[in-house]
Amino acid sequence: MYLFSNLIKLFNAEFEELPYDEQWDTLPSLYEEYDNSKFNVDTKGAYECMINYLEEKYPRNIGGYNVKVLTKAQQYLCADDDADLLSQFTNIVKNVDQDELIDYVDEVVVWSKVEFEFTCKEFLNEVGYIK
Repeated sequence: MYLFSNLIKLFNAEFEELPYDEQWDTLPSLYEEYDNSKFNVDTKGAYECMINYLEEKYPRNIGGYNVKVLTKAQQYLCADDDADLLSQFTNIVKNVDQDELIDYVDEVVVWSKVEFEFTCKEFLNEVGYIK
């Protein structure tokens, strides 16, 4: 439970801001939710199980986008840094013609192995932004 209490603070800012006595009072029920979840399995270590659970329960965002989505998008886009990746992804999301190839979206640079493969809509589906 100690590990869980420290990890949850990384994912849940509201929990982090609670006074310690309120954290202590809330923690058993939060841990019980995790303990009874599909993420608590014997085939993985406790740390990995807890991280997987917390990522599902409290998805982290950068610039309003889920970190997992941006990580997947990074496999297709040539970005110098996180800000560049975020800018390119935003340009694809906001492109007026979602049936246009991502290669033709302003300021988007696509890895050569996947050039001319995806429309904006297909790309956003592929990376999990839309379903």
